[in-house]
Amino acid sequence: VFFFKQSNNIKAFRSLIIELIMLRNLIIRSNKTPLICNSFGLNLKYQFSTTSKNNNLELSSLTAVSPIDGRYNKATECLRPIFSEYGLFKQRVKVEVNWLRQLSEEDKIKEVPRISGGSNEYLDKIINEFSLEDAKRIKEIEKTTNHDLKAVEYFLKEKFMGSSIKELQ
Repeated sequence: VFFFKQSNNIKAFRSLIIELIMLRNLIIRSNKTPLICNSFGLNLKYQFSTTSKNNNLELSSLTAVSPIDGRYNKATECLRPIFSEYGLFKQRVKVEVNWLRQLSEEDKIKEVPRISGGSNEYLDKIINEFSLEDAKRIKEIEKTTNHDLKAVEYFLKEKFMGSSIKELQ
């Protein structure tokens, strides 16, 4: 949004917003219902089908889910680490680690021991050195849990069990 506002290209900005609205509505509707989108005075109708023979297309500007990761990918490339699934997992790991820290500070929660300096350093390392491989591991775990947040919890459990720090195990 910032990119389009700065370039003063209102037509491209409107087009992008319409396409994002259409995408949102496509996800919400079943694949047999035509999408009718009334935005900016335009009446758009789109029939969505998941029975296409080309479901395994390589990512390109023609096969991207939206123009954001398609034709405008050079302008939005810097946003990938933030808004991608990798970015989501990275932030979830950070939130879960910091939540664990908060729980360890609460005397009434006996199940979570206080975290020492060495453990805090290890937790900082998990957050600061989060990698694409870590995100792939979370995605792998998610295949069995069918729940992305639970997969993050299991990922952290693996990290803790693999460490030599007793209080995290």
